[in-house]
Formats: sequence, C-alpha cells, structure tokens
Amino acid sequence: MSPIEARIRERHATVDALSAQGHGIREIARELHMGGNTVRRTARAETPEQLLTGRRQPRPSQLDPYKAHLDKRWAEGSTNAIDLHTELQDLGYRGSYQTISDYLRPRRRLRIRVVAPAPPGVRQVTGWMMRHPEHLGDKERHQFTAVLAKCPELTALHGHIRTFAEILTTRSGPHLKDWITATRTENLPACTRSPMVWRRTGTLSFRA
Repeated sequence: MSPIEARIRERHATVDALSAQGHGIREIARELHMGGNTVRRTARAETPEQLLTGRRQPRPSQLDPYKAHLDKRWAEGSTNAIDLHTELQDLGYRGSYQTISDYLRPRRRLRIRVVAPAPPGVRQVTGWMMRHPEHLGDKERHQFTAVLAKCPELTALHGHIRTFAEILTTRSGPHLKDWITATRTENLPACTRSPMVWRRTGTLSFRA
C-alpha cells in the first residue's frame, strides 16, 4: 500500500467513524484540519476505492509479502513498530523501519482520532426543556433523558416547568400559588424569577 493510498483509506475510515457518531461536516473538518469539500466528498464515498478511482496503481513494495503478518500481529495487540520491524527482519525483510511505520500509521491514527460525540450545549438543553415532550424527536428525547439522569436539580426543574406549562395551557390560575411555594421549597432560582419573565417564556414556548 502506497503512502497516498494509506492516507486516503485512513481519511475515509476516520470521516466515516466520526459521521456515524453524529458529527457534522464542519465539525469533522475542524477536527481533522481538512477542507469542507474534501470531508463532504469523503463522506459520500461508500468505500475508499471510490476515492482511489483514476489514481495510479501503487508500486510494489518490499513490505508486500509481510503485510499479512503485520495485520495478524496488529490484531493480536502487537502495535510497536520497532518490535515488528525486528520480527520482520528475522523473517527476511530487508526494508526500512519507516516503511512499516507508514503502513501502520492509518490504524494508529484512526484509533486516536475517534472521539465521543460533543455533549449538548446549554441552549440546546434549554430548548428541550421548554418544548412539549411530544415535539421532541427520538434522538432528542434520548439525549435529553441522558442529561436529566445526570442532574437531579435539572430533573426537578424540568418537572416544575412542565407543571407551569400545564397551568398556563389549562388556565389553572389558582394552582399558581402552590407552584410558587413548591419551587421555592426546592430552592431552584431559575423558577423564582419575576412573573413577567415566566409569562413571556411560557407563552412563547408552549404555543409550539
């Protein structure tokens, strides 16, 4: 495998992995320091071969007869290029250490590059809280549930927001006093802002 082909395969595998995790084109481009068009073209290719079409065939390498051995040793957990170079020399390899390192680099970089999806931001979580649960998509609902599971205070706040929304939509004014008492008892500052702010927030959010 030539260095160019190795880079293309590495790029395709990395972009494919990050796309599967939910990262967008711009985010992947920033992470990999690549142009947006290159990331988009790579993401659209189902296989690395589609990106290699029309390119010159790689030249034969001294490493070719030993690649199967390297693949096997990598799968077994042997990832040190110096040790692998010594092994191949015992098997008759007369090429350089750098050739082995270049061959293994795509796998090593892919293993490092795959990152966890970015957590939802404050604005996004706030939007989920202020929307009716039935208006959330499956993915949004799953992410929101995960966020609430990690924060009891946020879970309590969400419950009070839902109660307040119900008071607004059903015009149950007499229950507002009980709601205010309950929120103050739990010491949730976000629920004890001025009534005008809550009235604007509730009216705008729960009409949707």
